[in-house]
Amino acid sequence: KRAAANRRYALQAIAGAALLALFVGLFAWKGAAGKEETFDHAVNQRIAHMQSADTERYAIQPVEPFYGSGSVWLKRGSGEMLIVVNGLYSLKEKDYQVWLQDEDQLSSAGFMLVQGTQGRSYYYGFGAKKAKRIVVSMEPKGGSLRPTGPEAVLVDIEKE
Repeated sequence: KRAAANRRYALQAIAGAALLALFVGLFAWKGAAGKEETFDHAVNQRIAHMQSADTERYAIQPVEPFYGSGSVWLKRGSGEMLIVVNGLYSLKEKDYQVWLQDEDQLSSAGFMLVQGTQGRSYYYGFGAKKAKRIVVSMEPKGGSLRPTGPEAVLVDIEKE
């Protein structure tokens, strides 16, 4: 009798723990989805903000043998730049690093965040005002001081 009662309590405890884990997992999954929706909303707001008369827009053409297309929005007056590239894939051992090129000098503009197959990067700083070219390259995790990896995206943004 006692063994049967212990088994019943053990099964109830296991069922309760499984139910609790399922409940917590659903909220964690909903939280992750909420973060992605928040990120998408922030990017869409930034794109809307960048749509003004003083914004230059450049189309990103695929670079063989790599990736997809997209757009660059550039406000030279404020030094803001937004890049959205479709057709990328997440890299486990590497990061996509954004570079601004002015004549012969390259400066890092940070990293591109890749979710699914879309990469996005927002930059605010002095380098965007004088940039003539944007390069996105695959670099070791954490980035590098100079581009070392293959170039995934190239965009010429000469002033008119």
